[in-house]
Amino acid sequence: MRASEATSKSIRERQRDSNISDAITDVWLECREDDWNGDGAKAVKDETLELARRLLERLPMEFELPEISGDPDGAVELLWSRDRQRLALNIFSSGLVVFAGRVGSEPLTGRLRFVEDFPEILKTHLTKFFEVRQAVVRLPRIAVQQGAQKQA
Repeated sequence: MRASEATSKSIRERQRDSNISDAITDVWLECREDDWNGDGAKAVKDETLELARRLLERLPMEFELPEISGDPDGAVELLWSRDRQRLALNIFSSGLVVFAGRVGSEPLTGRLRFVEDFPEILKTHLTKFFEVRQAVVRLPRIAVQQGAQKQA
């Protein structure tokens, strides 16, 4: 790896960490007290925010950051969404991560315990999410021979 590549990656990682920190701070400011939504929502605890930060910091760089928000049950929600594709993770202070969504035609649900590394099952689902999202529609080639069209 050239020095310029290492430097640009480092800058990219620092920018991403800054974006994560800003988003976590926004959730804390908005959701730190009970009834933050005016409808009886539980406050998002500092421990929950710290777990969300740790999980996001371990999110592989090839994946875009999700929308980050508080959830009325006191969790931090991470949401990747586009068109009909959706993957939502709710992170609780206990380390429990509940996920649900739809990637392609496949509905997803599950739960896991976040400890240290970014969970492999979430990498798999996010890889599918971004593959489906970036799929290119390929049309059949049309060859023109002597004024007539025929499929190649």
